[in-house]
Amino acid sequence: MQVVMDFYVPFHLFQVRVSNGAKRTAMLLAIDSVKGNLDLYGFENPPSSEQRISIETERVAQVGIDEACAFSILESKVKREAYLKGFFKVKNLDVTGTRVEGLHVPYWVGVYKRQERVSLEVLDAVRGRLEGAKLREVVTEWFLSPAGAAEQASGRRSL
Repeated sequence: MQVVMDFYVPFHLFQVRVSNGAKRTAMLLAIDSVKGNLDLYGFENPPSSEQRISIETERVAQVGIDEACAFSILESKVKREAYLKGFFKVKNLDVTGTRVEGLHVPYWVGVYKRQERVSLEVLDAVRGRLEGAKLREVVTEWFLSPAGAAEQASGRRSL
C-alpha cells in the first residue's frame, strides 16, 4: 500500500519587530496555528497573489491555538534565538508584532507499509525537505480525527 496526498497546515503570519539595545530588526514570520511547535517560516514579503492558490480540501490540520497564544510562542522562539546567538549581547530585548494574515502551508504526505507496519513521511512542499516527528504527529492526529476518518472512508486518494 502506498498513498501520496497533499496536506495543509494553517499558519499565522506576523510582522515582527525586535529591539535589542540600539539594534532594531523587522521581519515577517509565520508560526503554525495547530500547536505552535513547528519551525517558523520566514518571509521577505508577504506571499503575493501569484504565489498563492485557492484549494478546497478536507486535508487541513485543525487550528488549535489563537492569535494571542501563537504570538506568545513566536515571541519566546525569537527571544530564545537571540539568547543562543550570545547571551551577553542581549540588552533590553523586546519583541513586538502584529498579525498580517493567515495562510496554509502545503505538505506532501506519503503513507506506506513496511514490515507489517504503516508508516508515513512528510515533505514540506515549499522548502522541499523531509519533516520530523512534530509534523508527523500533526498528520497522524488528523488521520485519527473525524475529518481524517471521513477522508479515508470516502476512498479518495492521490497517487
